[in-house]
Amino acid sequence: MTITSPVIILGAGISGLALGQGLLKASIPFHIYERDSSLNVRAQGYRVRINDSGIDSLKQLIKPELYARLEDSMAITTTEGAAPPVMLDTITGQPAKLNYTGPRPPAGPQPLNADRSVLRMVLTKGLEDNITFSKEFSFYTTTSSGIIIHFTDGTSVTGSLLVGADGTKSKVRSRLLPDHKNIDTEGRWFFGKTTITPSLLSNLHPTVASQMTLVQDRTNSIPKSLLLEPVRFKDNQYRSDLPADYIYWVVGSRKDALDMSDAELLSLTHEDAANQVLALTSAWDPRIRELFKHQDIPQTSFLKIDSAKPDLPVWETDERVTLIGDAVHAMSPAAGVGAVTALRSAEALFRAITAGVGENRVSKGSLRAYEDEMRGFAGKAIGHAFFGGKMLFGMRSFEELIARENEGK
Repeated sequence: MTITSPVIILGAGISGLALGQGLLKASIPFHIYERDSSLNVRAQGYRVRINDSGIDSLKQLIKPELYARLEDSMAITTTEGAAPPVMLDTITGQPAKLNYTGPRPPAGPQPLNADRSVLRMVLTKGLEDNITFSKEFSFYTTTSSGIIIHFTDGTSVTGSLLVGADGTKSKVRSRLLPDHKNIDTEGRWFFGKTTITPSLLSNLHPTVASQMTLVQDRTNSIPKSLLLEPVRFKDNQYRSDLPADYIYWVVGSRKDALDMSDAELLSLTHEDAANQVLALTSAWDPRIRELFKHQDIPQTSFLKIDSAKPDLPVWETDERVTLIGDAVHAMSPAAGVGAVTALRSAEALFRAITAGVGENRVSKGSLRAYEDEMRGFAGKAIGHAFFGGKMLFGMRSFEELIARENEGK
């Protein structure tokens, strides 16, 4: 028995595209709708680290030849695992001790060092006829035979299952689970990239130029941190399709360590954000600041970090609607496990769909099993991300954050 009405995926991010690849491989009809006009219309971060469980999920979802293309399109990996092996003091530029108190993940195979835009580009291969851009979700209605998805342009489509893969501010989640709201971690970050050129390298700190590094300013009780990694691509047949080599970086702190309100930060232009980065790091070692003096200004943006709570809610499974990726388990990027968790939820849902496929529906039991499994591994990942946030910007515990939110602070 097969589904004749398509699975509708809202969102062409990493999880939505990966799920689409799995459904393509399994010959299950689907279509992806994306609100943006193209894959890379706005800055969404750059380097993505994918470790063992994320690699396993990718291999389950995409065809071997596409995985080989993906590997060839990855940047050269400078370090093992998701954690930076080196920490420098921002003022002196000298090595410093990592102040990480969380659990260390077990050693695994060499991770994939992915540029986010390249990863999404590769994951669209073969899906070109199954993606429609510039389609913004409005609401859905269920019927006895399926689900109708309505878009803001007045059009609608009918499917067998709606998968919300529409990110941290998911509109699907807000309708399915109106009480499941993300919490403000109080992390405030600028992210950007700096193209690697001889001019940059001539004065750049050699450690910064060579490997993933954490640079931290502990002058005050709340640390300011810079996490960076060089992204150098392999010289092979795909090199002409890839960006110029660059250094990916994020720099920031907790909101009470910055001199600007959220309203001001969220309204910054790329040029304003670039200037704020220079001001924030004005006292740092000049060899480190070279990174920001040469930054690609149109690529510099600000990001307010929200997260789901680690005890993800249990809801009554809806046989027509479910969620994957940041739409359900957004987390601080501080531990580098967000993309891996998104891939795991895409692969877990793919297994549920293939196991529970029926006449124009996926069984409620299979979807419930997926949601239970996802809550387990995603909740652990959110908890793990907390320890990274604590090290990078003095993130408060979830209990403190919830209490402060309830007090209206």
